[in-house]
Amino acid sequence: ISGPVSLQVVVDTGEPGGIRKTKHMEQVAKLRDRMRGHEAITGAVSLSDTMKSMNRVMTRDVDENYRTPRTDADLSSYYNAYTFSLRAGMELTDRVNADESATRITVRLKDRSSGWMLAWGDDLMKWAESSLEGVKVSITGKTWLFSNMLSSISRGFFQNVGSAVLMICLVMFALTRRFGLWLVACVANVLPLAMTMGLLSWGGESLDLSIL
Repeated sequence: ISGPVSLQVVVDTGEPGGIRKTKHMEQVAKLRDRMRGHEAITGAVSLSDTMKSMNRVMTRDVDENYRTPRTDADLSSYYNAYTFSLRAGMELTDRVNADESATRITVRLKDRSSGWMLAWGDDLMKWAESSLEGVKVSITGKTWLFSNMLSSISRGFFQNVGSAVLMICLVMFALTRRFGLWLVACVANVLPLAMTMGLLSWGGESLDLSIL
């Protein structure tokens, strides 16, 4: 229901206690809103959502006050109030690092290929670099690591196969010394690979670890 794929987007303020500052929390909220606007994203949960809810609760509980607290003092006090209200084992340590300089946004996405995932992540980080101030954005999580691993394996696969085909063609030319026989030998080696890749593409299949 919520999306089969998850990513963790880390927002680093670069200073201890940085997430308690309004200017940084506004950047977190801006990034979260940017991601939620994408058609492939089914949900994005961040600390900014919690602080907006706390601001609404602490200010007459009206919808127009669902926003980032206006001052650093308000944000810090709401953060403390929320943290102290949690039961043991439910602390924010899974969402905020030890010195409170960074927080993470959990993103749920529809299932997409690893190539799409990497392109989306690169676009997001480029947007963050040009549009956000005072924070550094990075992406992690098992899905992101797996996508990078699969991309690296795919590149290595094609490089190794290409090198093997080239060496075979050179050896066959050295053995036959005749262009006709050499061409037949090359076609016999390349055709199975080309047919396999063509059938995969025709069937709408993408390369994954089980195929490689």
